[in-house]
Amino acid sequence: VRFSARSVFLPNTEEAVSFAAGRDELEGTIAGFSDSGASAKVYAVVEVVRKLSLIVPVDDLSVVLGPEL
Repeated sequence: VRFSARSVFLPNTEEAVSFAAGRDELEGTIAGFSDSGASAKVYAVVEVVRKLSLIVPVDDLSVVLGPEL
């Protein structure tokens, strides 16, 4: 699913906007739903993957081999 960082209810909008790092929208997968009083499934619990770029010295990297096919 895709949604605006400003739509985040919890933890809070400020953290979500900071987490979005300049992007207006976030993407994730619905992990469940939450009720609000008598209204069912008012909120979606969305798992997002944080994308982060790191600079690492090439000499400190090691190759990870995938499973053999």
